Amino acid sequence: MANGQRPLEMEALCPPLDQTYGARIAGRGGDDQARRFNFRSRALLAFALECSAGVAADEAPAAIVDGGNDNGIDAIHVAPDLSLWLLQSKYIDAARGEPDLGEVNKLCTGVRDLLAGQWDRFNDAVRAKRDQIAMALDNPACRIQVLLVHTGGALSDDKRRLLADLEAEFNAGRPDYLRSPVPGLAGLHALRLEAL
Repeated sequence: MANGQRPLEMEALCPPLDQTYGARIAGRGGDDQARRFNFRSRALLAFALECSAGVAADEAPAAIVDGGNDNGIDAIHVAPDLSLWLLQSKYIDAARGEPDLGEVNKLCTGVRDLLAGQWDRFNDAVRAKRDQIAMALDNPACRIQVLLVHTGGALSDDKRRLLADLEAEFNAGRPDYLRSPVPGLAGLHALRLEAL
């Protein structure tokens, strides 16, 4: 990345997001740039579900619960095998930096609240998925994937520690019950190449 230009991975990722999800996902915000950034953040959720969980491009947007009172969880998908996907996304236009510590902490808190059934801490979009989520969690075969999807670089140690603590907390009695991979820009680019 020279002269402040975005990396090639970012230039390769954005056009497919726009083409695939432009007519399927609406961005929110007070101006065009805010709406574009919000759209791409939401499109990242759908893209990650499409590539990681095998969700069809026209079905992935239904997982989005992003909005006020989402408690740090921007998308929720219950897969046919009853695995539960909980995602947060951060679109970083310059492709530099990383999500801030408060956002990662909010995601971890939201996951804990969701798994504890604290439905009053979530918006209507999350509560609308309550029966699906409960059915998945009641299944002994259920596994949980917590994805922090972003277009920045590697997470710093303090943020990775929050996610590692979350894994340790829920995997104490059930190994591999909860995993929290973090596909940053390099990981998203690899997913895109695998999908080609």
